Amino acid sequence: MFFALLFLETISVSGQWVKKDLGTFAWLKSVYFLDEKQGWIVGSNGTVIKTRDGGETWVKQAKATNSNIRDVHFTDANSGWLLCERDRFESTSIESSYLLRTSNGGKTWERIEVPGGRNRMLRFVRSGTDLRFAVGEEGVIWRFEALSGGWSRFDTGVKFLLTAGTSHGPGKFIIVGGGGTLIRSDDGGGSWFVIESDISNRTKLTGISFIDDSTGCAVGNRGTVICSSDGGKTWNRKFVGSDVDLHDIALITENRLVAVGDRGQTFESMDRGTTWSIVRTDGESRLERLGNSGSRVFAIGLGVAFSRKLRN
Repeated sequence: MFFALLFLETISVSGQWVKKDLGTFAWLKSVYFLDEKQGWIVGSNGTVIKTRDGGETWVKQAKATNSNIRDVHFTDANSGWLLCERDRFESTSIESSYLLRTSNGGKTWERIEVPGGRNRMLRFVRSGTDLRFAVGEEGVIWRFEALSGGWSRFDTGVKFLLTAGTSHGPGKFIIVGGGGTLIRSDDGGGSWFVIESDISNRTKLTGISFIDDSTGCAVGNRGTVICSSDGGKTWNRKFVGSDVDLHDIALITENRLVAVGDRGQTFESMDRGTTWSIVRTDGESRLERLGNSGSRVFAIGLGVAFSRKLRN
Protein backbone atom coordinates (compact mmCIF):
# COMPACT_ATOMS: atom_id res chain seq x y z
CA MET A 1 0.00 0.00 0.00
CA PHE A 2 1.29 3.49 -0.86
CA PHE A 3 0.99 6.34 1.59
CA ALA A 4 2.44 9.80 2.04
CA LEU A 5 4.99 10.20 4.82
CA LEU A 6 4.66 13.10 7.27
CA PHE A 7 7.66 15.27 8.08
CA LEU A 8 8.24 16.66 11.56
CA GLU A 9 10.47 19.72 11.27
CA THR A 10 12.36 20.81 14.39
CA ILE A 11 14.30 23.63 12.70
CA SER A 12 12.73 25.76 9.98
CA VAL A 13 15.51 28.19 9.14
CA SER A 14 16.84 27.80 5.60
CA GLY A 15 20.39 26.50 5.62
CA GLN A 16 20.03 24.64 8.93
CA TRP A 17 19.54 20.91 9.44
CA VAL A 18 15.91 19.85 9.75
CA LYS A 19 15.02 16.59 11.49
CA LYS A 20 12.37 14.64 9.62
CA ASP A 21 10.08 11.87 10.79
CA LEU A 22 9.77 9.45 7.86
CA GLY A 23 7.22 7.29 9.64
CA THR A 24 9.59 4.33 9.89
CA PHE A 25 11.93 2.83 12.48
CA ALA A 26 14.01 1.20 9.75
CA TRP A 27 17.78 1.47 9.80
CA LEU A 28 18.23 3.70 6.77
CA LYS A 29 21.29 2.67 4.78
CA SER A 30 21.47 4.76 1.61
CA VAL A 31 20.05 7.88 -0.03
CA TYR A 32 20.53 8.50 -3.76
CA PHE A 33 19.30 11.22 -6.12
CA LEU A 34 19.13 10.70 -9.87
CA ASP A 35 18.55 14.43 -10.40
CA GLU A 36 17.16 17.40 -8.48
CA LYS A 37 13.69 15.88 -8.30
CA GLN A 38 13.91 12.08 -8.12
CA GLY A 39 15.48 10.34 -5.14
CA TRP A 40 15.30 7.19 -3.03
CA ILE A 41 16.04 6.19 0.57
CA VAL A 42 16.49 2.49 1.38
CA GLY A 43 17.12 0.47 4.52
CA SER A 44 16.37 -2.53 6.67
CA ASN A 45 13.46 -4.93 6.16
CA GLY A 46 13.05 -4.01 2.49
CA THR A 47 12.38 -0.32 3.07
CA VAL A 48 12.25 1.83 -0.07
CA ILE A 49 11.03 5.46 0.08
CA LYS A 50 10.83 7.69 -3.00
CA THR A 51 10.57 11.41 -3.70
CA ARG A 52 9.60 13.12 -6.94
CA ASP A 53 10.01 16.71 -5.74
CA GLY A 54 13.58 16.89 -4.47
CA GLY A 55 12.77 15.68 -0.97
CA GLU A 56 9.85 17.94 -0.10
CA THR A 57 7.59 14.89 0.18
CA TRP A 58 8.30 11.16 0.18
CA VAL A 59 6.20 8.06 -0.52
CA LYS A 60 6.91 4.59 0.83
CA GLN A 61 7.11 2.02 -1.98
CA ALA A 62 5.63 -1.47 -2.03
CA LYS A 63 8.06 -4.07 -0.66
CA ALA A 64 10.06 -6.12 -3.11
CA THR A 65 11.96 -8.00 -0.39
CA ASN A 66 12.18 -8.44 3.37
CA SER A 67 15.98 -8.37 3.26
CA ASN A 68 18.08 -5.42 4.33
CA ILE A 69 18.76 -3.08 1.41
CA ARG A 70 22.26 -1.61 1.58
CA ASP A 71 22.28 0.61 -1.50
CA VAL A 72 20.19 1.91 -4.38
CA HIS A 73 21.02 3.21 -7.85
CA PHE A 74 18.93 4.41 -10.78
CA THR A 75 20.47 5.06 -14.18
CA ASP A 76 17.28 6.77 -15.36
CA ALA A 77 13.70 7.08 -14.16
CA ASN A 78 12.92 3.47 -15.12
CA SER A 79 16.16 1.49 -14.74
CA GLY A 80 17.33 0.82 -11.19
CA TRP A 81 19.12 -1.55 -8.83
CA LEU A 82 18.84 -2.49 -5.17
CA LEU A 83 21.77 -4.11 -3.34
CA CYS A 84 20.32 -6.57 -0.82
CA GLU A 85 21.80 -8.59 2.02
CA ARG A 86 20.44 -11.96 3.10
CA ASP A 87 19.92 -12.77 6.76
CA ARG A 88 23.14 -14.19 8.18
CA PHE A 89 21.25 -17.12 9.68
CA GLU A 90 20.16 -18.36 6.26
CA SER A 91 21.87 -21.38 4.71
CA THR A 92 25.61 -20.93 4.10
CA SER A 93 25.21 -22.60 0.69
CA ILE A 94 23.73 -19.47 -0.89
CA GLU A 95 25.30 -16.12 -1.70
CA SER A 96 25.37 -13.50 1.06
CA SER A 97 24.13 -10.76 -1.26
CA TYR A 98 21.86 -10.43 -4.25
CA LEU A 99 20.50 -7.66 -6.47
CA LEU A 100 17.05 -6.56 -7.48
CA ARG A 101 16.64 -4.91 -10.88
CA THR A 102 13.73 -2.89 -12.25
CA SER A 103 13.02 -1.59 -15.73
CA ASN A 104 9.72 0.13 -14.88
CA GLY A 105 10.63 2.57 -12.13
CA GLY A 106 10.22 0.10 -9.27
CA LYS A 107 6.75 -1.23 -10.04
CA THR A 108 8.25 -4.72 -10.31
CA TRP A 109 11.67 -6.13 -9.47
CA GLU A 110 13.69 -9.05 -10.84
CA ARG A 111 16.09 -10.90 -8.54
CA ILE A 112 19.66 -11.21 -9.84
CA GLU A 113 22.09 -13.62 -8.19
CA VAL A 114 25.77 -12.71 -8.46
CA PRO A 115 28.92 -14.82 -8.17
CA GLY A 116 31.07 -14.36 -5.12
CA GLY A 117 30.60 -17.05 -2.50
CA ARG A 118 30.00 -15.73 0.99
CA ASN A 119 31.56 -12.31 0.36
CA ARG A 120 28.98 -9.65 1.08
CA MET A 121 28.43 -6.72 -1.28
CA LEU A 122 28.14 -3.52 0.72
CA ARG A 123 27.98 -0.48 -1.53
CA PHE A 124 27.72 0.70 -5.11
CA VAL A 125 30.43 2.81 -6.77
CA ARG A 126 29.28 5.25 -9.45
CA SER A 127 30.67 7.50 -12.14
CA GLY A 128 28.10 10.25 -12.46
CA THR A 129 24.79 8.47 -13.00
CA ASP A 130 26.52 5.35 -14.37
CA LEU A 131 26.71 2.30 -12.11
CA ARG A 132 30.25 0.88 -12.24
CA PHE A 133 31.05 -1.40 -9.27
CA ALA A 134 29.92 -2.90 -6.00
CA VAL A 135 32.45 -3.34 -3.20
CA GLY A 136 32.50 -5.72 -0.26
CA GLU A 137 34.33 -8.17 1.92
CA GLU A 138 37.92 -9.42 1.57
CA GLY A 139 38.93 -6.97 -1.13
CA VAL A 140 36.38 -8.21 -3.67
CA ILE A 141 34.95 -5.89 -6.34
CA TRP A 142 32.01 -6.73 -8.58
CA ARG A 143 32.15 -4.91 -11.91
CA PHE A 144 28.93 -3.97 -13.67
CA GLU A 145 28.94 -4.74 -17.40
CA ALA A 146 26.66 -2.06 -18.83
CA LEU A 147 26.21 -3.68 -22.25
CA SER A 148 25.10 -7.06 -20.91
CA GLY A 149 23.62 -5.90 -17.61
CA GLY A 150 25.66 -8.59 -15.85
CA TRP A 151 28.27 -8.59 -13.11
CA SER A 152 31.79 -10.01 -12.95
CA ARG A 153 33.84 -10.67 -9.82
CA PHE A 154 37.35 -9.21 -9.42
CA ASP A 155 39.75 -9.99 -6.57
CA THR A 156 42.00 -7.00 -5.87
CA GLY A 157 44.40 -8.96 -3.67
CA VAL A 158 43.53 -6.75 -0.70
CA LYS A 159 42.17 -8.80 2.20
CA PHE A 160 40.34 -6.03 4.02
CA LEU A 161 36.69 -5.02 3.79
CA LEU A 162 36.09 -2.46 1.02
CA THR A 163 33.49 0.09 2.08
CA ALA A 164 33.15 2.91 -0.47
CA GLY A 165 34.53 4.37 -3.68
CA THR A 166 34.31 7.26 -6.08
CA SER A 167 35.28 8.38 -9.56
CA HIS A 168 37.56 11.42 -9.88
CA GLY A 169 38.05 11.64 -13.63
CA PRO A 170 37.54 9.59 -16.80
CA GLY A 171 38.36 5.96 -15.96
CA LYS A 172 39.81 6.95 -12.57
CA PHE A 173 38.52 5.41 -9.34
CA ILE A 174 39.62 5.22 -5.72
CA ILE A 175 38.16 2.71 -3.26
CA VAL A 176 38.64 2.76 0.52
CA GLY A 177 38.21 0.21 3.29
CA GLY A 178 39.44 -1.40 6.47
CA GLY A 179 43.08 -1.48 7.48
CA GLY A 180 43.52 2.03 6.09
CA THR A 181 43.02 0.61 2.59
CA LEU A 182 43.25 2.96 -0.40
CA ILE A 183 43.28 1.33 -3.84
CA ARG A 184 43.28 3.04 -7.20
CA SER A 185 42.44 2.31 -10.83
CA ASP A 186 43.30 4.52 -13.78
CA ASP A 187 41.86 2.23 -16.46
CA GLY A 188 38.20 2.02 -15.54
CA GLY A 189 38.64 -0.83 -13.08
CA GLY A 190 40.66 -3.19 -15.27
CA SER A 191 43.53 -3.14 -12.79
CA TRP A 192 43.97 -1.90 -9.24
CA PHE A 193 46.97 -1.00 -7.11
CA VAL A 194 47.44 -0.03 -3.47
CA ILE A 195 48.13 3.61 -2.60
CA GLU A 196 50.86 3.73 0.00
CA SER A 197 50.18 6.01 2.97
CA ASP A 198 51.02 6.47 6.64
CA ILE A 199 47.44 5.74 7.70
CA SER A 200 47.28 3.22 10.55
CA ASN A 201 46.15 -0.29 9.69
CA ARG A 202 43.73 0.11 12.58
CA THR A 203 41.90 2.79 10.63
CA LYS A 204 38.71 1.82 8.84
CA LEU A 205 37.97 4.25 6.02
CA THR A 206 34.24 4.41 5.29
CA GLY A 207 33.54 7.19 2.81
CA ILE A 208 35.25 9.21 0.07
CA SER A 209 34.34 12.20 -2.09
CA PHE A 210 36.23 14.27 -4.65
CA ILE A 211 35.63 17.94 -5.45
CA ASP A 212 37.41 17.74 -8.80
CA ASP A 213 39.97 15.53 -10.52
CA SER A 214 42.66 16.49 -7.98
CA THR A 215 41.09 17.31 -4.62
CA GLY A 216 39.19 14.90 -2.40
CA CYS A 217 38.79 13.65 1.16
CA ALA A 218 38.02 10.35 2.89
CA VAL A 219 36.64 9.70 6.38
CA GLY A 220 36.84 6.85 8.85
CA ASN A 221 36.71 5.73 12.45
CA ARG A 222 37.97 7.74 15.44
CA GLY A 223 37.42 11.09 13.72
CA THR A 224 39.66 10.29 10.77
CA VAL A 225 39.65 12.75 7.87
CA ILE A 226 42.35 12.55 5.21
CA CYS A 227 42.59 14.69 2.09
CA SER A 228 44.49 14.66 -1.18
CA SER A 229 45.29 17.48 -3.60
CA ASP A 230 47.09 15.39 -6.23
CA GLY A 231 44.41 13.02 -7.46
CA GLY A 232 44.80 10.55 -4.59
CA LYS A 233 48.52 9.88 -4.89
CA THR A 234 49.27 11.25 -1.41
CA TRP A 235 47.04 11.89 1.60
CA ASN A 236 47.28 14.17 4.65
CA ARG A 237 45.37 13.91 7.91
CA LYS A 238 43.04 16.77 8.91
CA PHE A 239 41.80 17.77 12.38
CA VAL A 240 38.02 17.80 13.00
CA GLY A 241 37.96 18.20 16.79
CA SER A 242 36.17 14.92 17.53
CA ASP A 243 37.02 11.25 17.87
CA VAL A 244 33.61 9.87 16.80
CA ASP A 245 33.47 7.32 14.02
CA LEU A 246 32.66 9.01 10.71
CA HIS A 247 30.65 7.06 8.12
CA ASP A 248 30.24 9.18 5.00
CA ILE A 249 31.39 12.35 3.25
CA ALA A 250 29.89 14.25 0.32
CA LEU A 251 30.37 17.38 -1.74
CA ILE A 252 27.36 19.63 -1.12
CA THR A 253 28.29 22.76 -3.06
CA GLU A 254 31.40 24.03 -4.81
CA ASN A 255 34.37 23.65 -2.42
CA ARG A 256 32.07 22.61 0.49
CA LEU A 257 32.18 19.14 2.01
CA VAL A 258 30.05 17.62 4.75
CA ALA A 259 30.78 14.50 6.83
CA VAL A 260 28.54 12.58 9.24
CA GLY A 261 29.09 10.07 12.01
CA ASP A 262 28.10 8.64 15.36
CA ARG A 263 26.19 10.56 18.03
CA GLY A 264 24.57 12.62 15.28
CA GLN A 265 27.70 14.65 14.73
CA THR A 266 27.96 16.53 11.44
CA PHE A 267 31.08 18.30 10.19
CA GLU A 268 31.57 20.82 7.41
CA SER A 269 34.50 22.22 5.48
CA MET A 270 34.18 25.43 3.48
CA ASP A 271 37.71 25.31 2.06
CA ARG A 272 38.01 22.03 0.14
CA GLY A 273 38.75 19.95 3.23
CA THR A 274 41.53 22.05 4.74
CA THR A 275 39.68 23.00 7.94
CA TRP A 276 36.58 21.51 9.57
CA SER A 277 33.95 22.56 12.09
CA ILE A 278 31.09 20.80 13.89
CA VAL A 279 27.84 22.27 12.57
CA ARG A 280 25.21 20.13 14.34
CA THR A 281 25.00 17.53 17.08
CA ASP A 282 21.85 15.44 17.53
CA GLY A 283 22.96 13.55 20.63
CA GLU A 284 21.89 9.96 20.07
CA SER A 285 21.38 9.29 16.37
CA ARG A 286 23.97 7.45 14.26
CA LEU A 287 24.22 9.09 10.84
CA GLU A 288 25.52 6.79 8.10
CA ARG A 289 24.97 8.16 4.63
CA LEU A 290 24.62 11.40 2.70
CA GLY A 291 22.76 12.31 -0.48
CA ASN A 292 22.57 15.53 -2.49
CA SER A 293 19.66 16.56 -4.71
CA GLY A 294 21.31 19.80 -5.77
CA SER A 295 18.97 21.94 -3.69
CA ARG A 296 19.06 19.87 -0.48
CA VAL A 297 21.49 17.57 1.27
CA PHE A 298 20.16 14.60 3.27
CA ALA A 299 21.79 12.73 6.16
CA ILE A 300 20.23 9.41 7.19
CA GLY A 301 20.87 6.72 9.77
CA LEU A 302 19.32 4.57 12.44
CA GLY A 303 15.64 5.49 12.15
CA VAL A 304 16.37 9.16 11.40
CA ALA A 305 16.74 11.55 8.48
CA PHE A 306 17.83 15.17 8.34
CA SER A 307 17.75 17.60 5.44
CA ARG A 308 19.33 20.94 4.80
CA LYS A 309 18.43 23.48 2.15
CA LEU A 310 21.37 24.47 -0.02
CA ARG A 311 19.49 27.28 -1.73
CA ASN A 312 16.00 28.74 -1.78
